[in-house]
Amino acid sequence: MNLPNYSQSMMLEAPLPALELGIPPIAHQTALGFAAPHRGDRKRQQIYCNTLAVWMVNQHLNGFGIATDLPGSRAWQPTARALQDVADLYIPGFGHLACRPVLAGETQCYLPTTDQVGCVVVQLDAEFQVATLLGYCAVEPDSVMDVPLTALQDLTVLYDQLPTLETAGPRGAAAIHSLTDWLQGEIATTWEAIDRILTVPKPAFAMRSRSHAVERGKVFALDEGADPVALVVWVEQDPNAELDVAVELWPINPEHRLPPEVQLMLLDPDAEQLMAQAQGGGSERLQFRFTGEPGDRFDVKITHKTRILVESFVI
Repeated sequence: MNLPNYSQSMMLEAPLPALELGIPPIAHQTALGFAAPHRGDRKRQQIYCNTLAVWMVNQHLNGFGIATDLPGSRAWQPTARALQDVADLYIPGFGHLACRPVLAGETQCYLPTTDQVGCVVVQLDAEFQVATLLGYCAVEPDSVMDVPLTALQDLTVLYDQLPTLETAGPRGAAAIHSLTDWLQGEIATTWEAIDRILTVPKPAFAMRSRSHAVERGKVFALDEGADPVALVVWVEQDPNAELDVAVELWPINPEHRLPPEVQLMLLDPDAEQLMAQAQGGGSERLQFRFTGEPGDRFDVKITHKTRILVESFVI
């Protein structure tokens, strides 16, 4: 499956236990924003690296359907960042997971005293473009630790300790939607015409070829207090017998933008890999565009705080 064009996204590049993840632009923007108010290069670099490490672990776990509370993590709290060396991710039902960054060439990881119950070590490359999840270690409460990187355990040790994956995770979708069937007019009634769910036409829709294309949408409710969103899927046969696909997330209210916490993920259910991810951040829309061949499968996952929604497709 080719992914030539997607926004605010990342690619999963290597198998466990040393898992290499491309760091998306939105992670850099968040890290720079957290670090900017502080004086001193050392403190700014500490916050910048900590934020990237937490972001990437959160992204990886969310891709496997594990519910996390990023806003509730100390690394996301301005006072905690200012007064402490914090790099934790809060996981409901588990506790605070340390996500400690190390730079290329370092042989051990420093873990300051805290109430964290485990630690994932994240190696950042010299250009801060790739984060490698090196492994996991248990943490002794209220103790300062220098963990040799050679002593890290496989990440599966962590997975065995985490709460049960959400039943709506990548393997829990109720039906698989065939986009080839869509092109033949066989579309479930739960997927509606765009003009029925979006009251104001979006400019991007008008620019698409309509000759052999099909476009449908489905409305999803997010957590209480958040506006509903529309998942829009567009598919068209290209001259090479492949299918061009666009997956987009829009706010229903044309005067609003997407909630900052909402995430749109594209997953490969066969390889159990996260192929791409984008986060709302006040955007007008999130979008992935790619080309696939008949038989290719992909899952689309929407998360917002504790809400997880999954739709499965086959080309």
